[in-house]
Amino acid sequence: PPGALACAGCHAAAPAGAAPPALLGRPAGELAQMMRDFRSGTLAGTIMPRLSRGFDEAEIEAIAQWLATQRAP
Repeated sequence: PPGALACAGCHAAAPAGAAPPALLGRPAGELAQMMRDFRSGTLAGTIMPRLSRGFDEAEIEAIAQWLATQRAP
């Protein structure tokens, strides 16, 4: 979905505890909630609060579903 490849560019594969954290293969519900929390300001971040405001609910769900089905190379 639009926007998802940009997410994977920064969040594809990272060691545990790294920033930005790896998102590929994580549960879709968890990913979508994180995006909502960034969008609402509940979750602090550097660039994610600004980026997440550009996505509507359907886009957040689509991106979360896509990321959940991907695996790191």
